[in-house]
Amino acid sequence: MTYKAILFDLDGVLIDSIPVMRISFETAYREVVDSAVDDETISALFEQYCQYLGHGFHHIMNALQLPHEMYAPYVRQSKQLSDSVVLCDGIKQLLPQLRLRGLRLTVATGKDGYRARDLLAKLEIDQYFELVTGSDEIAKPKPAPDMLLYQLDVLKIQPNEAVMVGDAPADIKAGKAAGMTTIGVLWGYGDKETLAGADFFIQHPEELLDFGFWIWDFQNKETIL
Repeated sequence: MTYKAILFDLDGVLIDSIPVMRISFETAYREVVDSAVDDETISALFEQYCQYLGHGFHHIMNALQLPHEMYAPYVRQSKQLSDSVVLCDGIKQLLPQLRLRGLRLTVATGKDGYRARDLLAKLEIDQYFELVTGSDEIAKPKPAPDMLLYQLDVLKIQPNEAVMVGDAPADIKAGKAAGMTTIGVLWGYGDKETLAGADFFIQHPEELLDFGFWIWDFQNKETIL
């Protein structure tokens, strides 16, 4: 099978943001819920939070039965620490190679769209993506397929012509529901057990280059076989 597009999750796939997430979550919890919470309890709560990565923040709050008021301090702290977010190893080298091959690239993330776009610009990789969609910009975000189907519709690409690359169960569920090939990455926050159901697993970003892709000639608007 050959593919024309790759839809990427953001956190844990393109960027390493878990340390910033942890501090932001702890700050928000102490500010809104319990300023005296002990370290063991807050660590356990954050581990539960990580089980829902890929979902939107408010969905995670519902799942953990935590107040939505944590959103504002969480985002504030995340912005203050944004310089601490780094690219995952190999991503900076991978993206231009995929674009040179003519692949259409997007980001489908549980983050708010504006925050995702700001981070991609700060890390100087925003130019590689035709579309970035956040959980606040779609009625039913991941694990529903709606975000992915929306992006494919914008690209005018069929689900069987695209792959979803993610490190969370929500990414795999969304991709499967959309009728796409799914690739679970093992350098992020998931493993083969949590990503069960993925069509393929990869250990390093460069392994994406081993998959079959159409080569699209943008100038002449035709596929090079």
